[in-house]
Amino acid sequence: MNPWRAGLLAMVLLLPSLGLGALLDDHQILILLGGVVDADLPGGNLFAFIPDDPVARQGLLDHGGLPWWTAESLKMAFFRPLASWHLALDHALFGRTLWAWHAHQILWLGALVTIGATIQRRVLPGSLAGLAMLIWAVDVSHAMPGGWIANRNALNAILPALLGLLFHLRWREEDWKPGLPLSLVAYTIGLMGGEAALGILAYVAAYELVGTRHRSLKALLPATLVVLAYLGLYKAMSLGTHASGIYIDPIASPLRWLSEVPRKLLIFAAADLAGFPAVLSSLNPQFLTPQLVVGLGVLVHVSLLGHWVWKQMEPDRRRTLGWLGLGALGALLPSLSTFPSDRLLQASSLGTSALVAAILVTARDTVGAPRLAKWAALPLAGVALVVMPLAGLATQGTLLTIGRWADEVAQEAELDNETLATTHQVVLAASTHEVGFYLPFIRWKQTGVLADSWRVLSVAPHDHRFTRTGPQTLEMEVVDGTLLTGLFEAMFRGPDHPLVVGDVLDAGPLTAEILAVGEPGPSRVRFQFEGELDGPDYRWLMWTPEGLVRVDLPALGETLVVPYHHPAEPKP
Repeated sequence: MNPWRAGLLAMVLLLPSLGLGALLDDHQILILLGGVVDADLPGGNLFAFIPDDPVARQGLLDHGGLPWWTAESLKMAFFRPLASWHLALDHALFGRTLWAWHAHQILWLGALVTIGATIQRRVLPGSLAGLAMLIWAVDVSHAMPGGWIANRNALNAILPALLGLLFHLRWREEDWKPGLPLSLVAYTIGLMGGEAALGILAYVAAYELVGTRHRSLKALLPATLVVLAYLGLYKAMSLGTHASGIYIDPIASPLRWLSEVPRKLLIFAAADLAGFPAVLSSLNPQFLTPQLVVGLGVLVHVSLLGHWVWKQMEPDRRRTLGWLGLGALGALLPSLSTFPSDRLLQASSLGTSALVAAILVTARDTVGAPRLAKWAALPLAGVALVVMPLAGLATQGTLLTIGRWADEVAQEAELDNETLATTHQVVLAASTHEVGFYLPFIRWKQTGVLADSWRVLSVAPHDHRFTRTGPQTLEMEVVDGTLLTGLFEAMFRGPDHPLVVGDVLDAGPLTAEILAVGEPGPSRVRFQFEGELDGPDYRWLMWTPEGLVRVDLPALGETLVVPYHHPAEPKP
């Protein structure tokens, strides 16, 4: 294995994504780049989703771009201008020929893997480098950044930062003078791609702290100044997150951030070392305990093996693996600010692939190695070389399945294209956020017509009762449950901003008054609409096994029960 072959292998594994097309957030990117809606994007930044601007936030609420339960001070705005420009370039070159977007993205992924493999070959010897490059190339963490257009920012951030790390190593180890300025330029470009670049800068810090005989905090100072300037710019531009349940700002909410670190580290350990998908517990809390148990078990397993391997190595090898391991741990820090997902392990896997390779090679090559050590290393080999590439292919298969299902749902939804842009579309209860939030964007892709007003009253996975209480009012009760339990709901309102009885939320053409609250969110809500509910300005929809269908509201004083149907439930 050499770096170019590693990059080529990673690209081959991503070929199924050529048929993915647009998925979820990709549709919004196409709408914004196509000028379908008027959007103020400072610097063309597509990733300032919810700016720190009450007027802009209320404008999104007025048109249904944000759900009614959105926190009043919600902010989700990221500094990713390079990623935005890169997507704009694809739009200019390829329009809506999306396989070309994906081909471009796969090339970036191949280049990223090649650069990372070049670093591994530089610092690791012989067969150890070859195995590390192979493990790095087939890691599941490449699947979503390499295959999902909206996640391209990770490549735009990590690829330049890896170049910066390579330049830094040449500067320090070869006294290559251009290495210093080139590394600083590369770090800056990477940070313009996204905050994921901070993960690679963790390796720079680790190298200077434990990876060289000639430790030098002075050599670390230039990169530190770049990071400080980046953080200062972030603050000055009022970027970052606030009031979200899935994005935590470690500076604004340090205690909450720290309280979640142990849980997330165990989840990431289970994903990176045992192949247990990191996102599962975020989608279904029943997976949390198994994830934590597996994460703790695999950490103990690897620690014991690692201790034995460490004793077999000479000092230079220890230093190399020491800074790669410390860098891998530091690379996780930016990922701890949101919900765990395998795609967030891309920066960290550069180092963990080297550590796993070191365990496997040492267990294989050490004369007189205990048989127990050889057998104990086999599960790591199976995960790294079999489970990970298969998981990457499965991830792409899942994305393809979700995309095709969402396209079918949008195509068959009972929406009137002639009135879609002039009436309020109100979904009483949606099965998932794909139906509730993304469907109008997918419908636009299919028909060219974008709903001007799209409301979703609930995406809670429960039955609902809707009672007509007046000409313009409707009460909703979540049966045996509450709102704000799912990942999508929590995105717009975190636990630090709970709703209480009596709260009234202004969402443009409707207001929502909280009538009853359970744990963790409201269980009964009264909606006041600005027009007659039976009037021509409203279209009422509900999710059924047959898809999203039109429904008539009950008469005054009567109740309509909307049963919950899982999106995977087959049509009758």
